[in-house]
Amino acid sequence: MDGIFEILVLVLVGVAARSVCGARGDVPVIREPDSIEFSIGYDFNPNRSLYRNYGRQVDKRGYVYSSDEAAFLVRNGNAVLPKPDDAAGGYGNAVSSTQIMRAARLINPNRKNSYQVYFVCAEESETAFVYQGYEIVSETRVVKDPNNPNGTIEEEVIIGTQVIDIPTSYQNLSKPDNAPAPTAKFCHDIEGGSFVNNNALSSCNVSELFVTAWSSTSAGYVARYELNFDSNPAEMGEFNIVEVISGPRDVAGFGHKVVAKGDWLVVSSVINGVVVIYKRMIEQCQSRFIEYQRLSGMPDSFGQDISITFKDLLWVGSWREDKVYIYGTGLQWTEKQVLQGVAGERFGFSVVGMGDTYGFVGAPGANFGGGTTYFFKKNCQDPALAFIEADRMVFNESQHYGYEIGTDGCRTALLGGGDGEAVYRWNADISAYFDEYCTCVVQKSDREYAQHYMFHDDLGLDSCQVQVSHQLYECQMGGAPYLCNYGPQHGWVFTAPREQITDLPSFKCVPPEHQFVRRRWMFNCLHDVVVCP
Repeated sequence: MDGIFEILVLVLVGVAARSVCGARGDVPVIREPDSIEFSIGYDFNPNRSLYRNYGRQVDKRGYVYSSDEAAFLVRNGNAVLPKPDDAAGGYGNAVSSTQIMRAARLINPNRKNSYQVYFVCAEESETAFVYQGYEIVSETRVVKDPNNPNGTIEEEVIIGTQVIDIPTSYQNLSKPDNAPAPTAKFCHDIEGGSFVNNNALSSCNVSELFVTAWSSTSAGYVARYELNFDSNPAEMGEFNIVEVISGPRDVAGFGHKVVAKGDWLVVSSVINGVVVIYKRMIEQCQSRFIEYQRLSGMPDSFGQDISITFKDLLWVGSWREDKVYIYGTGLQWTEKQVLQGVAGERFGFSVVGMGDTYGFVGAPGANFGGGTTYFFKKNCQDPALAFIEADRMVFNESQHYGYEIGTDGCRTALLGGGDGEAVYRWNADISAYFDEYCTCVVQKSDREYAQHYMFHDDLGLDSCQVQVSHQLYECQMGGAPYLCNYGPQHGWVFTAPREQITDLPSFKCVPPEHQFVRRRWMFNCLHDVVVCP
């Protein structure tokens, strides 16, 4: 037996708290205000004496970060990604990651593998390095429907993970032959991603990689790669170049930043203050990108950083203006909102948008150079659902934190400084307000998560499998009917501090003598609670 799959616990996420007033549908649903406060967790700095400028680049997905001439894994004990011998200076000038879905194992059509993959650029040697990280095995199983005691649903269950403690360089990608801009430096920025196309003619899930080439005096280009799965179920496959997208000739500095989500590819030129948006054209499982629209702003400012979400919101930072522009799409991408920072803070130097509900903006010049990162969420009381500031992460050391931002997509922000001594992790303390009349009755949930110990041979045949199941507990809010109907809260923390609130608006269905208290839960993610009804 060659590999041992270690334990991975499937954490089920709870639902956002809601309050319903009245016994009939003629009374509107009221959602209690959430309290979201970020507190600093811990820092990543494997060796301050050996490496400099931690957080020079931070993967927006929160897996990889770099310092001068080194790259590190966030979620694997700060493991150093070994610098290949053929990586010249500039190693770590851009980093990214993605998760690759592998075809189902031949013997089990319900089983599939996925790999965590890391990308690191070395611009001086014009090479992109691909590292294979851990492998995850999941399986589709029939489980009880938590909303229907007599029903069942199909659920994808993670049954094991095989960790590679120190990933090695899996593949090196060099400048394409006959590149359209020979003087542009290859691997200025890098972005991993995927696209899914399911229709009557084809069904495909394609893993992609976008690598930019950049020049300050001319337009660069984007090289697009697709992962080619081979016939060996034990191998991840290799990236092959499928398309070279030349930048517009009149846009010098094209390729400064690149992001991709679904059918959209966005590339910026901060020199010209131009953001070029491309749309994917698909024929069965073959795709190509065509220019769709250009956005423009202040030169040497607009497009410093960009972020696009699966909800088709585009965040564009313009740091010299101390602004962030948010665009939404219809027939055209149009401006929805402008976030204004404080003059001189370099607000908008880094941006990360998440879904259509929240995002982060870095201002590395704030607080006398210590840096500040702002957390924005939608204002549910605003008919336009505009983003408002909900919290800020402030540094006192002069290391320009907010220069780079990453997030795990749940409750954590990773903040890097342009000349920092560490990458700092900030965690969201997510709470909600409840009337003190409501009580919490603890009961076992119907849903289970399982720990699996698996062994397999080279062919992927399961020779032994042991499963240990555990039930979650949930908190069901009690009290008068309809008054405390908040829904189940998985992983409720009963020992959390209680904060008495007296200035909340009084609701007709809540007795005026009642007070509100703040309680916290553990396993909810921001995208579950930062939502509007």
